[in-house]
Amino acid sequence: MRWRDWFRQKARQKTRICFLWNCVRGLLDALYDRWHELAPQHGHILEIGCGDGKAEIGQWLERGYQVTGVDVSSASLARARAAFPQAVFWEMLPSELRAVQTFDAAYSALTWFHMDPIEMRATLYRLYCALKPGAPFFIFSVVENAQARYSPFDMYCGERVWQWYYEPQEVVSALQEHGRFTVLAQDMVVMDGDVNEIEALASKSLLEIWQAKRVTLAYAILARRND
Repeated sequence: MRWRDWFRQKARQKTRICFLWNCVRGLLDALYDRWHELAPQHGHILEIGCGDGKAEIGQWLERGYQVTGVDVSSASLARARAAFPQAVFWEMLPSELRAVQTFDAAYSALTWFHMDPIEMRATLYRLYCALKPGAPFFIFSVVENAQARYSPFDMYCGERVWQWYYEPQEVVSALQEHGRFTVLAQDMVVMDGDVNEIEALASKSLLEIWQAKRVTLAYAILARRND
């Protein structure tokens, strides 16, 4: 499920989310558009956690990009290969990447929370090696249930998966470790609660928010691979 589909599903579940979906679309699409502007025309895009592809891969191919997708699900990749035969798909963990300065841009949506902290840092190192200097990297993720850290396993598409939700600053800090990436911009939206609740939560830390109630956060981060 892509991030746009995820929010549309939330909108169908809760009427009040409709207003918030419009806010998220404006914030996160703006960062996505900026990422797309930084990606060299007809360059090579790497998608981490591509699943069965969906709309983004088709759009990139139509615009003349080369696309390589990485995922651990053989079933999802079979669908992706059938839908987008022009693209290349690798069945592997992102931390198993061995490419060196191959890709002009990278994209990851709703994948980051399937990595434990060690796997995340190993992935960032391999991604640093795989990207060309200056390549932009777009991350979209959510914090849907803070309590998942105490029982970090969940069911997804009928399979048991690791689920460890990171707050935005944790991902920013990991990106900037060792000087490998520069964070250019980030946005976050609280997706649970009415407008008054969101305004009241704006000045609180994530810890305070989590202690108060279960809250769904959505965030996007735009980074650049350093030289």
